[in-house]
Amino acid sequence: METKKNTTKKDPIFLVGLTLIPISFGIYLFLYFKNQNAGNVFRENEGAYYINYVIAAAYFIFSVFIYFFKHKFKFSHYSYKRFACALILFAISCFTINIPFPIFHKFSAWVNVYLIVMHLALLATCFLDALPKLLKHLVFFGVGLGTVMALYFTIYLLPFLPIMFLGAVFFGLSLHLATPLILLITLLVQFFKNGKNTKIAFYLGVALPLLIVVVYVFQWNSTKKLIDKTHATIITRPDNKLPHWVLLSQELGDDFFTKRILKGDLIYETHLFSDNWGIMGNQNSLSELKEHDPLVVLGAELLGTLSLNREDKLKILESKFDLRHATKRKLWSGESLSTSTVLSNIQVFPDYRLAYTEKIIRIKNNSTRKWTKQEEALYTFHLPEGSVATSLSLWIDGKEEKSRLTTKGKADSAYTTIVGIERRDPSIMHWQEGNTITVYVFPCTQEEERMFKIGITTPLRLKNNQLVLENVYFEGPDASGAAETTIVEFKTDKLADMNIPSHFSEIIPNKFEYSGNYHPYWEISCATTPLSTQAFSFNGKNYLITENQPKTIPQHFNTVYLDINNSWTEKEFNEVWKSVKDKKVYVFYDQLYQLNDENKESYYALLSKLNFSLFPLYKIKDIPQSLLITKSGSISPTLKDLKNSAFSDKLKNYLSERTEKVNLFNLSDELSPYLKTLKEFQVFNYTDGEMNTLQNLLNKNVFVSTEQDENKALLGISNTVIKRDTNTSTSSSAPDHLLRLFAYNKIMQECGRNYFTTENYVENNLIDIANEAYIVSPISSLIVLETIKDYERFDIDKNKNSLQNASTASAGAVPEPHEWALIIILIGTLVFLYYKRKNTIKRI
Repeated sequence: METKKNTTKKDPIFLVGLTLIPISFGIYLFLYFKNQNAGNVFRENEGAYYINYVIAAAYFIFSVFIYFFKHKFKFSHYSYKRFACALILFAISCFTINIPFPIFHKFSAWVNVYLIVMHLALLATCFLDALPKLLKHLVFFGVGLGTVMALYFTIYLLPFLPIMFLGAVFFGLSLHLATPLILLITLLVQFFKNGKNTKIAFYLGVALPLLIVVVYVFQWNSTKKLIDKTHATIITRPDNKLPHWVLLSQELGDDFFTKRILKGDLIYETHLFSDNWGIMGNQNSLSELKEHDPLVVLGAELLGTLSLNREDKLKILESKFDLRHATKRKLWSGESLSTSTVLSNIQVFPDYRLAYTEKIIRIKNNSTRKWTKQEEALYTFHLPEGSVATSLSLWIDGKEEKSRLTTKGKADSAYTTIVGIERRDPSIMHWQEGNTITVYVFPCTQEEERMFKIGITTPLRLKNNQLVLENVYFEGPDASGAAETTIVEFKTDKLADMNIPSHFSEIIPNKFEYSGNYHPYWEISCATTPLSTQAFSFNGKNYLITENQPKTIPQHFNTVYLDINNSWTEKEFNEVWKSVKDKKVYVFYDQLYQLNDENKESYYALLSKLNFSLFPLYKIKDIPQSLLITKSGSISPTLKDLKNSAFSDKLKNYLSERTEKVNLFNLSDELSPYLKTLKEFQVFNYTDGEMNTLQNLLNKNVFVSTEQDENKALLGISNTVIKRDTNTSTSSSAPDHLLRLFAYNKIMQECGRNYFTTENYVENNLIDIANEAYIVSPISSLIVLETIKDYERFDIDKNKNSLQNASTASAGAVPEPHEWALIIILIGTLVFLYYKRKNTIKRI
């Protein structure tokens, strides 16, 4: 190769190479991010992914031809600087072609940084003569780093070398597989040729990643052993009715290594000689892009992964790392989808302490592939406590088609048949535990953006004499680039003490607007206003909202159960103990243990390590004389997760045999999904507060009662009661959401007793209640089908005697049947008088 005395100025072809490198890298970045938005799948007839290969090959051939022709084909005269540029261009081409042909899945962030440093070090070796001594050491430190990574890639690609030789005839594309090997040789040659005075820097560059690997593998081994030991210990624990994965999830740490070990095979590649490569994209079962992290690969390859089966791993990830949305059932991929716009129209009724939110969402399919154009969108909407879904629409051929309400089973059967087999237009909305709903939309194609609308009725949260409106946010197709427009209108003339996010602006009095990037979560609050005395009337009944007067009843607790987990502080535990130590106090760990001054600290130390707790209510025998005190975080299994377990069976029998409500005091305002659903099913006499509130109740020997008769629905979040009566002598402009919230409350109360009893616990009277109020619940779903024949085929009748889909225009009483008759007679009379007068005028 040419001597080092040649300078950059004397080598214009080298300058061309330096210019092409950032251009090629820019093309790679453009295609990479374009691919992320469009779904990581192979695209036919897209030559853009081969542009960088053309650039690299053309530059290499041109530089070789010029120099070989000039120096009579003597390889010793070929410029190293040009070779280095060509090698970097080929490396960029490798990563570009890896997009449609993913031999390596998406790299972890640290790997991308490492690769950039590695190639910058290679490029810097072209300028060694011009660098000061300190920078030379830095360059060879980078060369050492690059040597280790090049060796890893070379070993990883060894199984593909036969493919390289067989495929070399096809324009030399398979020769990309040799790039890491050539890079490894080049870096070593540069060290042995020019690194004599920088050996220490090079060796440090080699030693640092190797040391990190050793430490990582050691920690991987320690964590894996701890998990395996915990698992083995759990299996041998006596008298426990919970599934083993639940117990393991309770005790596993939340550290960096535990996450990676648990996510192995599901999110991370775990094999050095992977068989997961191919041209079909790299979407995994969690609807996430798989990652390639060399440290995870080495840890799993050297020491193995967990012995847990795939289903148990998924359950742990759902309950511990809040990945429920990612594990939902889907019939089609949605990897190319994104959320393009979110339009929210929110009406707030402070005089009724409720709000109605309509969200219109547009879904864009970013894929450009010619095959398999249809994809399925899945959204999980997180609702404020006590909220109920009350409408669903899907635009078909440019026209809004409103949903029909039916049983959950019928809706699911229709959707699965049409989407899985017939591949036509439906949308479906299901109730889920933990104040969430799911919406599926199919098909989403490149030809047009799909649009759907949901409606949510929400009781406003009462806090410190302020009414708080919480935004309904969602998980689903990427909304990071979505445009949002939100209009919030307060339906009152008594608005005061507004607290509104700064990104909103007031367009007219009591009406606020925001336009810009999508904001998932925000709150708006205002001062409480007097409740309206107007009722909503429908089907011969009135629904009136009134202030709840918290009812306390004499209650002397003999027994207290402490539901302890890592949400508790030692100070809280000690304060609670002081308040209840004169009673029988129990904690649960496989079985009940009675606390005393000698053992309380050891049991607290044991239980406070648990990530969450699932207190077995069936262990509470004397419900009226017992109090359960809890504090929890936002993670835990749901009731559905526990189905078919011994724990679930015992809880099922317990709830179905008893009508008394368990007395529950919560030391915070947050509940785990397990307790949240039980609270929604009205299993508890529930109240929350700080220690002084608890002490006050215990000192007075009273507790809050949330008992309600069939004509009352208690909305604890807004501290209101909706009352039903049969006096319909007057009509009003009250919103129909009063009936919807009332009905949801009653359905949840009945479902709580039967949720575990059978697979299909729908009773006719409950589905009638859901139909009348038109609400999504554990027994009812909303579905939009393409044609009337589709509804008829699946026996989904048009809803009668029902409020139908809610809308922003649905406030006010719906006329009663006799009122409709009077209206028709009145209209007919007016029409008759109009034409009679008209004919009279003509005769005159």
